[in-house]
Amino acid sequence: MPMKRLLLFSFLLAVLSAPNASAIPAWTSIEQSETSYFSEVGGGDPCLASVVSEVFYYDSGPFDYVFTYQITNISEADLSWFSVQILDGAGVFEDPAPSFDSGTGVEPDQWGIVGSPVQSVEGIFTSTIGPGDSSALLWFASNNAPIWGEGALAGLSSGYIFATGDILVPEPIPEPTSLLLLGTGGLIAVIRKRRSG
Repeated sequence: MPMKRLLLFSFLLAVLSAPNASAIPAWTSIEQSETSYFSEVGGGDPCLASVVSEVFYYDSGPFDYVFTYQITNISEADLSWFSVQILDGAGVFEDPAPSFDSGTGVEPDQWGIVGSPVQSVEGIFTSTIGPGDSSALLWFASNNAPIWGEGALAGLSSGYIFATGDILVPEPIPEPTSLLLLGTGGLIAVIRKRRSG
């Protein structure tokens, strides 16, 4: 029953907040490009999809990086959901809002930020990403450099399927308290060193 509620909620959210497509902003240089293969959780299909995640650097503007994702379905499943994990302390810009390049593949009905603080950026595809198809180029902006994080895909085959894989995500910034503790530890070490010699 909880899965049906989740799917109904996702569908309603997609209908009520359909995104407007916009092209990825002009970039200065490519920071990193990786291709990951997503495997079904629970030992099912060893390779459901490939996801190309790229990070572009900007030397001027309101943000430093744009993270892009393009999913290619290499299974017999119909993929309908994609999620990018956003780690605690990693920022995602709401302006410009997460978007996608129109005409580059199957477009999501929704591609946006989930949670406050941000927990993920998720896309819902009511026109599924079928076998052999690719998604539109999905993107969002951040000031945080890339690190490896987790992505997830879901869809239907002979039943509900769920897959995960490693993708590039924004690096979290330590909380002020963590920085204070690290700074205090460093200060104590310097004081001890001066006193001892």
